[in-house]
Amino acid sequence: MEEVKYEEEDSNIKSSANEILLDPLASTVPRPITNKLFSNEEILPEEEKSPIINKNSDSVLHLTESELDNKIGASVCSYSTKSNLIKKHVYYIIQGHDSSGTYEAHRSSKDFRTLRSVLVHNWPGCYIPPVPPKQNANNINPRFIEKMMKLYNLFISRIVSYNYLYESDEFQQFIKNPGVYHKLLLRKQPYQDISPKYTKIFKDYAKETYNEQNEKTVSEGRAFFKIGIEALEKFENLCKINVDYFENFESELTQLMTGVNSLSKFYQEQYGSKALSVSPREIYSNPFFVLLDWVRWEIIDLKAMIDAIDTKKEIDKRQMEIESKMETEKTRMLKIQAGKKMLSQIFSTNSRERNSQLLESSIGDMQKEILALSNISTISAAKLANLDIPKFKQLKAQKYEVILRTFAGSSIHEFENMISQVKEIEEVLNSKE
Repeated sequence: MEEVKYEEEDSNIKSSANEILLDPLASTVPRPITNKLFSNEEILPEEEKSPIINKNSDSVLHLTESELDNKIGASVCSYSTKSNLIKKHVYYIIQGHDSSGTYEAHRSSKDFRTLRSVLVHNWPGCYIPPVPPKQNANNINPRFIEKMMKLYNLFISRIVSYNYLYESDEFQQFIKNPGVYHKLLLRKQPYQDISPKYTKIFKDYAKETYNEQNEKTVSEGRAFFKIGIEALEKFENLCKINVDYFENFESELTQLMTGVNSLSKFYQEQYGSKALSVSPREIYSNPFFVLLDWVRWEIIDLKAMIDAIDTKKEIDKRQMEIESKMETEKTRMLKIQAGKKMLSQIFSTNSRERNSQLLESSIGDMQKEILALSNISTISAAKLANLDIPKFKQLKAQKYEVILRTFAGSSIHEFENMISQVKEIEEVLNSKE
């Protein structure tokens, strides 16, 4: 997966598009002189919101017992920094509650990436929400950290929405174990443990047998998402261009209006023209940030869904490899039982009977693994084809419409502000005085 690089923002009015961090929650990206037009909640479809998200760092830990009953909530509410001799480290504070009570965890970006890596392995064929890619620099700029908080909060809220991920040992360790997460001995489950887990959790799909239509739907879904990523990457480039153009336009317009004020003073004093004083705009918003932030996150999210499909395909590949190896071992065992001496036996001290027993045991283990892999693959394919992919597409359509509405609203608001600024000139010139 390609890394998306983000850099620290300038405190300048002119900011390169390369300095924009992905922020799917914000309708406009706060710039040093930007006014935020829409709330975070408007940008997310209902299905993507955490059941309970409260950014007040105290409120989650002070709920009554009745409020805690049958509720699960978690959010990234704040952050802290710790310094060593070399650099500062940022830890994001997660607070939440469930049936066992309240909890608080301090996790680094590395911890978040570790969690997702383990979840991807232990839940093959399941969509695991994405986290921000690793950053090249140790960025402790408060604005940058706030944006990372929003992304990690989105990750946590999506995990909460999948009960099986929230209740998994991997996530429970993440939110409730005080140790350094990426240093914990996180066990990657063998396939023979994953199989019964899937049978128990995904009961609706556990009775499925191999279904060619499910396999076709999954393969077509992957191809569809790949095409989507290519289209989004092209759109991202267009967004970058428009972001830069608009930033430059706003900057030059501000300077132009300042120049109008200076010239008006001269023309009034020297030629007796009407006095003009255009109010300079100290804040503005770039509506193209809405699209740029959305498209960057959309690319990463589509790659996360492709990860789910690819881990399912890896299961299939592993099964084929084991089946091929098992056939080879069966052939060897038949030859040994027939009294034929294999090359490997020349240097072996084991008897023919012992070698036959070892091969039989190995074949038995492979048969168990094949059954586990087959079960995981069948359940994953059914779940992806009939639930995950259709729901993912539906949410994407809803989010796209919300984004376009947000972009339209932001654009109208911004251009109306520009028009009102120019109208000040017209009103003065049309006045009778």
